[in-house]
Amino acid sequence: MKYILLFISLITLNSCNTNGQTADSFAQEIVDNIKNKNAEKIYALFMTPQETALYGFQTSAISTEEMDNMSSPDEYIQIITEKVNKNKAFEIKTINQYIAHFNTLFDWQKAKITKIESNLLESKKVHHFKDRSEAECEIYDLTITLKLEDNKERIIKIKKAMKLAGRWLIFPIHSFGIEVPE
Repeated sequence: MKYILLFISLITLNSCNTNGQTADSFAQEIVDNIKNKNAEKIYALFMTPQETALYGFQTSAISTEEMDNMSSPDEYIQIITEKVNKNKAFEIKTINQYIAHFNTLFDWQKAKITKIESNLLESKKVHHFKDRSEAECEIYDLTITLKLEDNKERIIKIKKAMKLAGRWLIFPIHSFGIEVPE
């Protein structure tokens, strides 16, 4: 049976700040945060509202009518930030519920990553609205294979992970999901 976790709304906050981060270290961070039951740190892996706006990623947080009435990129950033901050407590609570559930299924303290696979979904260049700099953007589905104390392997699938300007973060569009087959 598969347990699917989907965060339907746009979830964004602080992303990881390490340039040149690898898929391995990103996957380890996800697994460690599930082990440690740390929803705040998982939430911190999402793209920030400022990055969403500055790089021009579409978001469901702002309606078409709101977009039509905006006069500047600064206003766009402000609206996204306000909406995300309003939802943060709910999103953290949701992540905590899923982490608690995952920890009832398996002994995550003894989980070890045995393999990480990435499936490139899209690759493009994005432009920063303010300074017009260009950044590489790649969107992946990641599969993390874990071995547990019972020597059985379990798989974590992370949908819509993004590598932006050399670092990994969780892509906010179309939701974020983790599947953990039992």
